[in-house]
Amino acid sequence: MGQGYFVLGNGGAAIHALKAIRVAGYTGELHQISDDSGRAFNPMVAPYFLSEKTGWDTCFPFGENFIEEHQIIAHHGDKVVALDADSSTISTASGKVFSYDKCLIATGARPVMPPIPGLAESRYALPLREPETAKKMLKSLSTASNVLVLGASFVGVKLAEVFLKKGIRVVLVDIASQVMPQGAHKHAAQHVETYMSSKGIDIRLSCSLSRVDDVPDGAICHFPDGTTEKVDFIAVSAGIRPNLDFLDTEQVNIARAVCTNQFMQTNKPNLYAAGDVCESFDRLSLSQQWMGTWGNACYQGRVAGMNMAGSATRYAGSISQHVSPVFSWIYMQIGDALREGPAVKYEESGDPFTGPYKIIIYDDDVVVGANLINNSIDLAWIKKEINKGLGLQSEVV
Repeated sequence: MGQGYFVLGNGGAAIHALKAIRVAGYTGELHQISDDSGRAFNPMVAPYFLSEKTGWDTCFPFGENFIEEHQIIAHHGDKVVALDADSSTISTASGKVFSYDKCLIATGARPVMPPIPGLAESRYALPLREPETAKKMLKSLSTASNVLVLGASFVGVKLAEVFLKKGIRVVLVDIASQVMPQGAHKHAAQHVETYMSSKGIDIRLSCSLSRVDDVPDGAICHFPDGTTEKVDFIAVSAGIRPNLDFLDTEQVNIARAVCTNQFMQTNKPNLYAAGDVCESFDRLSLSQQWMGTWGNACYQGRVAGMNMAGSATRYAGSISQHVSPVFSWIYMQIGDALREGPAVKYEESGDPFTGPYKIIIYDDDVVVGANLINNSIDLAWIKKEINKGLGLQSEVV
């Protein structure tokens, strides 16, 4: 017998799982292990904190008393260094070894630091993932005049806007050929790029850095063409990578992330995974996919927690969805706007500079995704058509 149930991690998936385990009626020992020592942090709120549209406490959505209210035995500030799925044991950096009855891997993901010489070592390279980095970035903003945003992801685009509105010159760099390459159709992305450029953001696509050198008051960013930019700091938003280092790939099935079934179980019946650390069934592609979003992580955490507590619950799958203000525009995406194949076509209408815009993606005449700008009216029926194509009676999360 083990020492009870264990949840590894301190993000959205972990916290929702801990709550679900208690709500489902489990009254035994419930442990949480995390190298974090504070409250669960939501990095998706951080850009709004930096823009001063929301307060610091909003970045911590689960309150100060969550651990006590849910009777959790917390092992905070102690990193998991190994998990033996065959013997159901967990080893931590402090030398402790725990035996579990059931365990959830919800260790999240860490920022990707592109392999640019000097970047990882630079004290001015700040990925917006942890609360300490968010506060350091806010402090730097008070005196900054030049900032480079590395990565034109959704977060990178938002950060570029936040910095520009504070009167800071912004250079936005991405190795991809478009902004928001993870979910925007190239036509919608071109509109967003043109709009951001018109606001004064220096956007450089199909471009990277060749080197970063620290100087006493900032960093010098070297470009392949020999030019340089002296910046006060580098906001790194080049994506995330699942935290898998403590797992044995001979014991746990891992592709890009931990593989799970519709109950969020791994190939070991008493071992579960949820959130940014796992792959799960994607209804649109009918395959295992990794989807590193806060809302999906929370949903998966709830499902995993319910199943750990013995309340059989299926993960119905998620349809990717993102809504974000870009200056005075509202950009929306749903489903798979990047679908490719011989039967894929698109339907485009409107001009976001003068009114509503949409581009709808079809695969074999079935709606699979869309990008919308300033067009909330069409969102509802597009969602309905995507679900209809999946054979769903109601909307999946």
